[in-house]
Amino acid sequence: MVIISLKLLLTMCFGCLAAGPNNLTVIQTPTTIHLSIGDYTEIACTWEKSIVRYRLSWYLVNKENITKTISSKLFYVSNITRESKDVLVIKSANVNDTGFYYCEIIIEIPFCKKVCGNGTTVIVEEKEVDSLKKKHSAIWAIIPFLVAVGSLYLCYKKKQHSKLSERAIT
Repeated sequence: MVIISLKLLLTMCFGCLAAGPNNLTVIQTPTTIHLSIGDYTEIACTWEKSIVRYRLSWYLVNKENITKTISSKLFYVSNITRESKDVLVIKSANVNDTGFYYCEIIIEIPFCKKVCGNGTTVIVEEKEVDSLKKKHSAIWAIIPFLVAVGSLYLCYKKKQHSKLSERAIT
């Protein structure tokens, strides 16, 4: 009878523990970020429940639809006061940082469960100043070509005019 009571008590306790993380919600902010090359940004991953042991991973799904692991950390929280938040930092954005980022929490104790954030779309574009510099350099590259073509045309016209002058004289 004592063994049955002990099994029942353990089942009830485990059931209470298991019910907590089952409804774990992970929220990621912001949902969309527009950046220029070299910009700094942060993506936050938060959850409202305290978890004893978990693995937190950040993933990037790039333009080619390839998923890359950015970071993966294992946490064992001995005190409940630990903040339920992790932040992914992009210090100096480049075009390769464009893609869909999401965080994933894998709860390891009291049982295994995987929960993902809603995701953040990051779009990194060239700064307008950089694109203007490229346009200006393209224009400056074309100018010598135009001058050369114009000079050749003027030489051609001058030769034609001198031939016509010679014919008129003779």
